[in-house]
Amino acid sequence: MVTPDIFTLRRMDVLPPPIPTRVLPVTFPREEPARLVESVAWLENRLWLTAQPRYSPTNDFAPRLWAFDPEGNRIERVQGVLENYNPNAIHPFGRELWLAVDGGAGAFHAATFVVDGFNAQQGLTSTRLVGFSEADGRLLALGIAGVVFGLDARGTNWARLGNPAPGVSDRSVDPWRFFAGSGSWIAAGSSNRLHARHIHAPEWQDFSSLLQRGGRRLQPASLRCITGDG
Repeated sequence: MVTPDIFTLRRMDVLPPPIPTRVLPVTFPREEPARLVESVAWLENRLWLTAQPRYSPTNDFAPRLWAFDPEGNRIERVQGVLENYNPNAIHPFGRELWLAVDGGAGAFHAATFVVDGFNAQQGLTSTRLVGFSEADGRLLALGIAGVVFGLDARGTNWARLGNPAPGVSDRSVDPWRFFAGSGSWIAAGSSNRLHARHIHAPEWQDFSSLLQRGGRRLQPASLRCITGDG
């Protein structure tokens, strides 16, 4: 008896047509050009992004936080207290935009432009974060040394979760570079290492050998889509 293929694709003529998209050319202000966009996030009907400046009289090319206004079709640098910080990663969670900054993390309330800071006093003992992710509906953060922190249900304190991802230390020439989550699983990677574990498990599984099949360097591609009229 031949088992029918449960993954048989439907005929193309019964698939729904693709949703029409609108592409808008957007550039940074002429007086503040950018050379590299590092991360983007969609929150409160705005596109937020971190970008490195193209020119700097002080050789400071740390990323700045920008916001795209769809109605005005322009990108503007976020003013206020965030001008003093350089977020290297951003992540939307609830109605807040989380930023990885020197010394810890910041929760930026996009509606009110109020920022709450988090550091060792709130349990976030890593002063350098790789980035944020989510698993089982919980906001997570990965420190540069591989330590994972989870935000509590009230959004006021962080707690360390399980053991650090092995193989990379704070002094390594090849530290952790990205952090991702899906369902109940999380993954941490560098250019030649990849470790993953279940959010409720203390130990990591090493998948670094899989990288050798596709190439020596790990350069994960990312694709972000904004639905609706944005």
